[in-house]
Amino acid sequence: MPTSKPLREMIPEIMQHIHNHLAYMEYNNRLFLVHEGQLRPEIEASLKQELSPRAYEKAIKRVPSINLLIRIIDKLSRVYSEPVARTASTASDQKLIEFYEREATVDKTLTSANKVANLHKCAALEPFVQDGKPYLRVLPAHQFLVYSDDLVNPLRPTVFIKFMGKDRNVPFTDRDGRKTEQDEVRTVQLYYLYSDSEFAIIDSEGAYRDDRMTQRRLEGVNPLGRLPFVYINRSDFRLVPLPDTDTLDNTILIPKLLADLNYAVQFQSHTVFVALDADVPTDLAISPDTVWNIKSSEGDKQGRIDTVKPSVDIQQVIELIKVTLSMWLESRNIRAGDMGQVSPGDAASGVARIIDESDATQDRQSQCSIFAVAERELWALLRDMHNYWVATGQIDSADTWTQSTAVSTRFGDQKPVVTDRERIEVVGMKLDKGLISRRQAVKEIYPHWTDAEVDLHMEGLADEPTEPVGRDPKEGARQEDAGGDGPVRSRDDSGPGETGR
Repeated sequence: MPTSKPLREMIPEIMQHIHNHLAYMEYNNRLFLVHEGQLRPEIEASLKQELSPRAYEKAIKRVPSINLLIRIIDKLSRVYSEPVARTASTASDQKLIEFYEREATVDKTLTSANKVANLHKCAALEPFVQDGKPYLRVLPAHQFLVYSDDLVNPLRPTVFIKFMGKDRNVPFTDRDGRKTEQDEVRTVQLYYLYSDSEFAIIDSEGAYRDDRMTQRRLEGVNPLGRLPFVYINRSDFRLVPLPDTDTLDNTILIPKLLADLNYAVQFQSHTVFVALDADVPTDLAISPDTVWNIKSSEGDKQGRIDTVKPSVDIQQVIELIKVTLSMWLESRNIRAGDMGQVSPGDAASGVARIIDESDATQDRQSQCSIFAVAERELWALLRDMHNYWVATGQIDSADTWTQSTAVSTRFGDQKPVVTDRERIEVVGMKLDKGLISRRQAVKEIYPHWTDAEVDLHMEGLADEPTEPVGRDPKEGARQEDAGGDGPVRSRDDSGPGETGR
């Protein structure tokens, strides 16, 4: 469906649309940078607002390098974790599917699109051709905007706005686009506008950039007759989805809480000496074999040295971190895993364990329905673009798509997430029931082990009591003292050369 009027006439309302979403673009840019590994600048900026300069210099050195956003987005983005089957109605079209899967690395690109859609709640796919080869790229949400003037379905984009970076070359024009006697060079943002039938280049001052159009030998026509992008939107109610503001907040908060814990532990390990009514030399050495000669500040008072032992409720801080992270994961439709018992030294690894053992299977099912639509639109777009590229000699291929072809996509079933503890409990039950041998039990618990490693482990078990896999030997000893049999208890810490419990 074309726009209600030509792109030139829509520039004022498009510029207003861009202006209304500047904060949205900036927030998504920050999210993107953090996901790309730039978390520390965000933490530093946050701590500077909360701490004194002296405390900041000490605390910033103890921020753990754990980027939860990367881990959570990876956990959520499992649509393409299993092989995807695509079929076309004709053999020639099936051959072209395989051609694009191979040459344009469709699955790899869609895996990235899955991550971007979970990061920003939207993404865009852009096919393009270069040097006779087809490619497919993903646009994060800070690189584009969509606009709609469709009065019937306002959730359907009619204009695609692509952000093309800064430009400082604006010769011989003033801010109204009129000719001037001398250059007025200034920095502007360039935007590419696409509709079903048109293409235009404008800048952030709302000027139609004929100079850039002429430079690229563009006539302002979109020959495809459709938007050359696939827009993926996780929102059912908004054309431009509202970002989850808690995503960036919690990504920064958890490392800050861990830094607070490390900072507190550092000072809890040092005793504070307090001098009362005493003149303490500045060069006083603190050592067990040192004799201090300290004078009272006032002759009629008895000076003394006391100590203060700082105290921090470390376990309460750890529990706060666990609860905060678990509630955040639940809000993202992720069933949180078990952090277990941790100490301050391994709190960061315990946080990572919660995410690693979490389960996002339910959310993947809803994502599959979104990407099923995206796949349908993508292959329809690739069909039209491929045939146009062949007709204009831009691609090294003689084959063309059948115009009425339809590509069917079937996503693979994801295997449920099973923690080490759950797996050991199941294997222990099988062993108790006599359904498997001890060697088979070891192999099930450690499927990545080679036969040689299993043999080594079994040799270590030869002289051990024949306790079932998953049983605590201390429990067995208590039961023998009591003269009875007890339940199987699970363990998940055995390894090569240790007893297989």
